[in-house]
Amino acid sequence: MPLEPAHSRYRFFRQFFLQYYAELCDFAQRFLQDPDEVEDLVQGVFVRAWEREIDWDDTERARLYLYRSVRNAALNYLAHQKMKRRRLQQFHEQAARWSPSPEQAVQAAELTEAIERALAQLPETRRTIFLLSRYHGLSYREIAEVMGISVKTVETQMGGALRFLAQHLQPLT
Repeated sequence: MPLEPAHSRYRFFRQFFLQYYAELCDFAQRFLQDPDEVEDLVQGVFVRAWEREIDWDDTERARLYLYRSVRNAALNYLAHQKMKRRRLQQFHEQAARWSPSPEQAVQAAELTEAIERALAQLPETRRTIFLLSRYHGLSYREIAEVMGISVKTVETQMGGALRFLAQHLQPLT
């Protein structure tokens, strides 16, 4: 018989995992179609929740945190996938129009990499707002509804994201 740690945090976490894992997978399935991606996403949310030392005693707050985290992780995943598809499509369109010189190809790759690095440095909420706007084409009102925030917050976060990207990408332009 395995020994269970006496630590109450572990017991609460384990209880949440057992109680909500399948339910959160079903919730994530609304966003993602691939069952393997769904499971990876939900497991990642639980790992991050454990690392952030969520207060598992506050049941309702912890439950809301898990649902919000799954939603945000799914939206980020979708935004990333759409961005990858869009970049691949743009690449194919450009390749069909012209063949870049080796120097141009290196510069394009460096710019793409710099954009990805800059986006990765943005705070999660700001990055999500930017990706939903620029890569998913959502309006500020739609983003506000999806994320449960005000339109003004979306405007402020978007402005901050654009200023940050302009500063970090200026040496490359």
